[in-house]
Amino acid sequence: MSGRRGDLGRRVVAVAAPATLLVLFFVAWELLVDWFGTPEYILPPPTRIARALYEDAGLLFPEMLTTLKEVLLGFGIAFVTAMVLGFLLAHSAIMNRTLYPLLVASQTIPVIAIAPVLLIWFGYGIWPKVVVTALIAFFPLTVTTVTGFNSVDPDMRTLFRAYRAGRLQTFRKLTFPAALPYIFAGTKIAVTLSVIGATIGEWVGADAGLGYIIIQAGAQILTARLFAALVLLSVMGIVLFVIVVLIERLVMPWRRSTG
Repeated sequence: MSGRRGDLGRRVVAVAAPATLLVLFFVAWELLVDWFGTPEYILPPPTRIARALYEDAGLLFPEMLTTLKEVLLGFGIAFVTAMVLGFLLAHSAIMNRTLYPLLVASQTIPVIAIAPVLLIWFGYGIWPKVVVTALIAFFPLTVTTVTGFNSVDPDMRTLFRAYRAGRLQTFRKLTFPAALPYIFAGTKIAVTLSVIGATIGEWVGADAGLGYIIIQAGAQILTARLFAALVLLSVMGIVLFVIVVLIERLVMPWRRSTG
């Protein structure tokens, strides 16, 4: 019983500490803006941003759904591609030597520089944003997947061979469980980067989405609406991150029990 109370106390502290710091930050923000008389078009106070979230809800939330769709599609494509390619790179020395250096070299090209080309290829619909999102999320997923598959203890591999375990059984019982922590680590990074990727895609060329709202609000000096869109993007990234964490706990309960 005392152990459960201790776990509950640690969870409360883990939530209360950042929440308290965040509240203090917003209070200080509100007071300093009022103290220095900063105009709202330069830096609106948190209360004004909250009012913009309420007043512009009919505009912001449909655009948030558009951005969320781009995020989920781009992340899904990146995840499937990274899992397949990561497995091949980890299990084929030839592919690792030939493709992995090219994969690393591809990250030297800024994705925002490719986005205009994607507009030419795919038009101004949803797919240029999806591709940008997938490109940004793809690299950390692939690297962590390769690292995970290569992290298996050689002694455990020898033990499985000694018991004459087949390739499929070895993969299911040893390789894949060993790689899961790395895969989830990459997934948590990639799912938040996907929000950034979708926003970048919308900045380059779009007529919908929160990135588009940010561009329009900045041009019209509607700073409170701009910050409201940023708040929704932040909330989206946090919620997606938490969902991945919850899936991780369901898939790997042994890490929670030993943590």
